[in-house]
Amino acid sequence: MSTNTTSLVVTTAIEDQSTSPLLPTTTITSTTTLLPTYLPVLSQLCGIAYLFCWSAMYYPQLYLNFKRKSVQGFSLDLWLYNLSGFLGYTIYNCYRAHIQNTYNLPKAVKTNDVVFAVHGLICNILIGLQVYFYDRAGQKISKWTWSFVGFACCIFLYLSFLASIHLIPWDALLDSSSNAIMTPIQFLGTIKVIITFVKYIPQIIMNHRRKSTAGLAIQVPMMDIGGALFSSLQNILDAIYNKDIHIVTGNLPKMLIGAASSLYGFFILFQHFVLYRPTMRYEPVSEVELGPMDDGKKAAEVRVYQEAPMQVSRRAANLPVIDPI
Repeated sequence: MSTNTTSLVVTTAIEDQSTSPLLPTTTITSTTTLLPTYLPVLSQLCGIAYLFCWSAMYYPQLYLNFKRKSVQGFSLDLWLYNLSGFLGYTIYNCYRAHIQNTYNLPKAVKTNDVVFAVHGLICNILIGLQVYFYDRAGQKISKWTWSFVGFACCIFLYLSFLASIHLIPWDALLDSSSNAIMTPIQFLGTIKVIITFVKYIPQIIMNHRRKSTAGLAIQVPMMDIGGALFSSLQNILDAIYNKDIHIVTGNLPKMLIGAASSLYGFFILFQHFVLYRPTMRYEPVSEVELGPMDDGKKAAEVRVYQEAPMQVSRRAANLPVIDPI
């Protein structure tokens, strides 16, 4: 299998200036191997793929909530974490992109990163409207989540105050000699990573308590994993092609977000398909619920689908029972 690799050969002849014509001519040959030219194309394809996966992952949940007119089974803590994280991540990406263009820095934050962040923020605002208007079945946001988000906001406001009076820079890119441990913009990228590592925990706990993943669109973790893999691959390809590790380290939140998303995504899939996979559960139904049989005998105790109580009346009416899908 051949690879599209270009080799640049530079040959320099150095002739000896001696009077003797018998001395040989010295030739120095240097070879520089360039990286495959298709790497930028692969990087762009990975960018499109991860943008699609991480952007489209919210639509199944939006549709499921709309169809059920309920958010029962969907963790409200997960929603608040997502909303807070994308708000900060949008500011982080927009600011970093502006600084890169202004100071001609390596393109660690790309246009699709900005589009993804803005789109994710809009989708979570729409989910927030569903949380407000649809049935929540008594679900509430935990005090721990409120405390976490409130504490993060206080830290950001404090750092912003220090930056506004010029004690620290707004971002380290503006002043590489700064000794500031954390800047406001860096904090927004960091908090997005922290949120990604903790946001799925309430959903996993809810699934465990309910012994079910009903209410959470299973396409969400699937597309989250796909987006994480393509996102990380894009940064790695760019770093290899440009021979600049800063492309990875300069956008470290993106890499860590991908790792965390993959980890939790696989665990939720394990809950859905292995631990709490949908099964047909049965429960006894008394003769009072069914009524007497046509032959005058009492109805024997039978079992019907618990998830489909309408089947009881269909059995009583001697109609075909439709198995739930």
